[in-house]
Amino acid sequence: MHADMEKTYDDAHEKALTMAAKVGVAPTALRVAARQRHRANAPAPTAKEYYRIDVAAPFLDHIILQLGERFDAVTVQTSRLLALALSVMNENYQTKSQESQGVVDMYRDDLPSPQLIPAEFQQW
Repeated sequence: MHADMEKTYDDAHEKALTMAAKVGVAPTALRVAARQRHRANAPAPTAKEYYRIDVAAPFLDHIILQLGERFDAVTVQTSRLLALALSVMNENYQTKSQESQGVVDMYRDDLPSPQLIPAEFQQW
């Protein structure tokens, strides 16, 4: 969405205008003050441009940052531990074994017998 901000925002803006028209609200931009220091203050010729620059783009940046923090490599790797749950295991133990190998390598020092993991998959 961020890579194609113009099109994405145009679509969202049109939907917002339609909803605003139904309740009788016209879009307006906040005034730009020369001495403004505590909020975004990008000069924009229209309300549409103002909200794209000062609201939509920073919001998408925030979402991207948060997703990156919440789903980093360690989180994705540890989520693969679910493959070890009996209710998740299926007859295709080869695939599950390969998926969990990274997790086994990561927690090798904490596991009592990491070399037995493939045998556990074959058992189920």
